[in-house]
Amino acid sequence: MKEEISHISLSEIDRRLDVSKKGNVIFSELVSVIRSRGSSTYSAEEIDRPYRIDGTRLVIASSGEALYGVNLTDCRIAKGMMLYIAPGSVINPVEISEDFDVEGVLVNELPFGDLTAAVPECGEAAIPLTGAEFSRLEGMISLIWDSLSEGAGAETVKYLSAALLQEGFSLIRMAKADVAASKSSSRNLLEEFRHLLNRHFLEQRTLSFYADELCVSSGYLCALIPRLSGRSFRDWVNDALLQEAKIQLRSTKKTVTEISDYLSFATSSQFCRFFKRMTALSPKEYRASI
Repeated sequence: MKEEISHISLSEIDRRLDVSKKGNVIFSELVSVIRSRGSSTYSAEEIDRPYRIDGTRLVIASSGEALYGVNLTDCRIAKGMMLYIAPGSVINPVEISEDFDVEGVLVNELPFGDLTAAVPECGEAAIPLTGAEFSRLEGMISLIWDSLSEGAGAETVKYLSAALLQEGFSLIRMAKADVAASKSSSRNLLEEFRHLLNRHFLEQRTLSFYADELCVSSGYLCALIPRLSGRSFRDWVNDALLQEAKIQLRSTKKTVTEISDYLSFATSSQFCRFFKRMTALSPKEYRASI
């Protein structure tokens, strides 16, 4: 008997999605599509304000360029490139050119369960595209936009979204294979450290934990990180903590004490001293400035 494909919850095969449109974004419960032109991508107040995404983001740039901090690393996307960002990732817009034009999707859930096996292991990827690849992705994004605009059924949007993600994932796998062939083992180790830190920084902040996970000595890892990145192990940990603190202050109503506990500081006073040392602002001053 053929195994049934696992779908996201849809009560009727022909039901219509609840769609709303706001400016250059179309929202629905399955997928949102963005067509952003120039500086409208982010307001000035949103630059250098980290935030976390829940779904899968896949966008292409038709002009200009932008620099994002994604999961503690820099990701630059320019004309003719695709940017993939995994669910749960932290994004910090750093620089956006005035002529930066981007379009893409934010998929709230994978449309089919069997797509899970195709999801890239990396948390983010910015890759150049050929003209044919760019046109193919652009056409698929336009189809999703038009389908949502015209009230297409949920199944139609679901299959179109799955096709776009499958195509994007395939391009990432090919690009990553080419990079892996030329990247040194030390660089790969740094990437693995960064991914581990993004997953565990809330509860694990000792060098020995990451060295054990990577099967290297603490001394080796301690020397490797600054040699390849220009930042010490402690700098990486502090950046992760600061980024999360900013997200909590910006997007939640938690008190400073609650955020301090969430970030595993011994006391709220210790957290406040850390935050002011890193930003020259107290947590309350930072929140008030947002």
